[in-house]
Amino acid sequence: MSTAPREGEVAKNHDILREAYSLCYRLPVLSSQRFDEDYFTQCNDVCLMAYLGAVTKGSNTMNQFLNKFNILYDKGMGRRIRGLFF
Repeated sequence: MSTAPREGEVAKNHDILREAYSLCYRLPVLSSQRFDEDYFTQCNDVCLMAYLGAVTKGSNTMNQFLNKFNILYDKGMGRRIRGLFF
């Protein structure tokens, strides 16, 4: 780590210092009850959307499998018996 700013060789940038102070001032907000509730609600929403996407993708895969199975079943048995899941 450079010691140039401590020794006064580099000028202080007051804009950056104000931004850093502002960020540090907002940190106690992270430990509030409302933040915890909002954070866990958002996490649950994201998990629910991921779960819904997985269920939808699995349902689509199962539907495609059943369609292919019924096509093969119809070809093998002729037209005497319709597909298993129609």
